[in-house]
Amino acid sequence: MEEFTEIETNSRKRSFNEQRHDPSSTKYRRTYDSLCLSIQSSCIFLDFNQSYDNVCFQCTETTDQYRPGMPYKLLHYPMRSSVEIIFSIIDLDFLQETHVGLNGCTGQHYHGLIDIFVNNIPVLTDFAGLSNDMAFREQSFTIPKHICVHGENKVKVQLSNNSPGIFWLSDARITGIYHVH
Repeated sequence: MEEFTEIETNSRKRSFNEQRHDPSSTKYRRTYDSLCLSIQSSCIFLDFNQSYDNVCFQCTETTDQYRPGMPYKLLHYPMRSSVEIIFSIIDLDFLQETHVGLNGCTGQHYHGLIDIFVNNIPVLTDFAGLSNDMAFREQSFTIPKHICVHGENKVKVQLSNNSPGIFWLSDARITGIYHVH
């Protein structure tokens, strides 16, 4: 992908805007439509140290013991410790993909396992995470389109019943990718 200075970018924007209003010029309009309007995405980022109406924690603790000044949620109780995130899908017909990104880890001796449910359907069970060295990393999961519904959807991340240890979460990201004709 090319990079432009601010002056070049502004010049290109002016050029596009000038030609967009010229009925004889369709070159820029076609390029704009095919590149910018064919795929759209929406993303919500949730810092688990903030309060949101669409996020609910059950049986979790907040600590910064291993990351001073950077608190995280501790899922400690199997089948009871969880976070539920509610998000909306406006147009299921144009939805291509939905991704959930979780930033978390399990400690070297903790071996925490999580389950992920979408609309009460298990998507992933007994997931150990990317890291067992107490280093937070984001792991992204694709939500199968067939379990999404128009309107309100719910993602639940809970400590697995089979978990011998704890799991830490600091934030999440939900991204919807839409195809626009």
